[in-house]
Amino acid sequence: MTDDPQKPRVRKRVETALKEKDSATRMRRWADELGETDPTGARWTRKDADAIEAKAEIALSRSSYTTDLPETGNGGELVPLPESETFAIAVAVRDPPDMLAQSASTQRMELAAETDALALGLDAANAIKARDSIEQMLAHQTAAAHKLAMRFLAKADHQLSKANEFNRNWQAHSVEAARMAQSAVKLMGASADAVLAVQRRRSGGKQVVQVIHQQVAVGAGGKAIVAGAVKGRRKTG
Repeated sequence: MTDDPQKPRVRKRVETALKEKDSATRMRRWADELGETDPTGARWTRKDADAIEAKAEIALSRSSYTTDLPETGNGGELVPLPESETFAIAVAVRDPPDMLAQSASTQRMELAAETDALALGLDAANAIKARDSIEQMLAHQTAAAHKLAMRFLAKADHQLSKANEFNRNWQAHSVEAARMAQSAVKLMGASADAVLAVQRRRSGGKQVVQVIHQQVAVGAGGKAIVAGAVKGRRKTG
């Protein structure tokens, strides 16, 4: 009777997991030593140790694939099943909210930097005194849309200058200028919508409409006397 060919794999998996658990324990000891001199480094070391140990626990417990109850994490999302393909996602869903916020902040800035609008986005967030991550994202979207709109307008102006020159391609330049200008207008509209979205969030989606009632009476000598009252009324937007 031949041995089960899966046994060496299982043995290696268990050995690796035990080594990872031991490594996590040593990392926590090191973090304790760093605690007073480098609290930030100690915090990240403990986070890495937790991730390593969680991965090891998955390897050591086959029952977790089928018997664990669903676990809810960040954003109300369910923690993925313990599989190697979804391990990084599970770590993010399980992250403490403050650590998640730090990672999200870094990702927001990286994305803004890819559009070359990081400085604009940070300045816009400062200008509106962004209150949370949603408003920070909207500020970055506004900045990125604004930058691209201005670049399209510059290109449109260049194409229009070519159209004004005496050449047989003037019509093509005019069409291209119009196309780029239209793209810029759409981007400026998106930028303005993002700003309005911040305003709507802060006002609870309500708008204040002023209703003015006026009465006009003609007095002696043909002079008009205007009397009015201004009332405020809230309208759900």
